[in-house]
Amino acid sequence: MDLHPRPPLQGGLPPLETSDGHILPVVEIACDESGFSGTNLLDTATPVITHASVDLGRDEAAHLVEEVRAGFPWLLGEFKSGQLLRGPRARESLEPLLAALTDRAHVQVVDKELFLVTRVVDLLLSEPSYAAGTSLSSELRPAALALYRAGRTRGRDWDAFLSSFVELVRTKKRQQPVRRILDAFFHARDALADGLDADAGVDAGTVLAGLTRTRTRAVLARLVHDDPAVPPPLEPMLPALAETVLFWSGGRRQVLV
Repeated sequence: MDLHPRPPLQGGLPPLETSDGHILPVVEIACDESGFSGTNLLDTATPVITHASVDLGRDEAAHLVEEVRAGFPWLLGEFKSGQLLRGPRARESLEPLLAALTDRAHVQVVDKELFLVTRVVDLLLSEPSYAAGTSLSSELRPAALALYRAGRTRGRDWDAFLSSFVELVRTKKRQQPVRRILDAFFHARDALADGLDADAGVDAGTVLAGLTRTRTRAVLARLVHDDPAVPPPLEPMLPALAETVLFWSGGRRQVLV
């Protein structure tokens, strides 16, 4: 007898039915992340986040883990990725594991700096949305890429711009008056815009010019008052998780993660 039964899939909600009366199948996806550093998105030690997911049944997963551990009989307790990747039998153990995961695994890699730039653009140049940063909303991606590529050539000005944006949208336990933080952000924006090369920075300069005080102040007010329509600006796991669900769904399945 199972004394700890698992809750029903979908938390007991009825299965999703399409317009033509078909019930979409449900798939349960296991996920994990590496490199997450909270809201400290400018930590140079961890410039990216990886969000990995697998479409495996419990028995399949247990069997794969047993096979991998069999190659490292001297290791007890929790098995770390470094032991697998850099151990003396790494290649021998990895090849069958990767073969077994073909078409059954997916990795979403998030560049933290680029994520911040997409947040600048999505929050301050358009209506905030939880779809921002995913394949569901790509209209402003060219603007974000233009700013990212041009900005990274500007060294300290670029670092100051990103840092001032993080300080601007980090509304909890704020240490400085809002006006001072707003002034610092636009001072950093102006310094970055002034330093852009005339050729490489045309599109990026247009993006920076579009960041207005009126718009920024309005978005900041919504953040301060916890507007539920505005996604957490310093939470990269949300779009990563959304993109993972979109990948495994393929428009044909419901996904539980």
